[in-house]
Amino acid sequence: MPQPILVAQSVIVFKDGRELASLIVNFHDPEARYLNAGYLAFCGQKDIAVRLIKGAIAGHYCPYNDLQTNAMLANLRGTPEFAELLSAAQQCRDNFIAERSQAAH
Repeated sequence: MPQPILVAQSVIVFKDGRELASLIVNFHDPEARYLNAGYLAFCGQKDIAVRLIKGAIAGHYCPYNDLQTNAMLANLRGTPEFAELLSAAQQCRDNFIAERSQAAH
């Protein structure tokens, strides 16, 4: 486990985002990956954030609307990777809607 450099009020701050990301990628819950990616993106760890968001979408978490409005992700917008994430999230959402409507019939 990475060594924390500061522990205060149950918050652990690691030396860099890579150490934290190595813990987050092992989360089984894709929503948790996505939410933590927002924190990393806000702190300037764009590459790691993109990787975590891709993993969340691959895990069937479909944040299409949130990608467009979440202030924590503002510094990712306008990057080539963001366009890919948005497209993948839209496809994820569309697949979910299609599967849901088929199951209802």
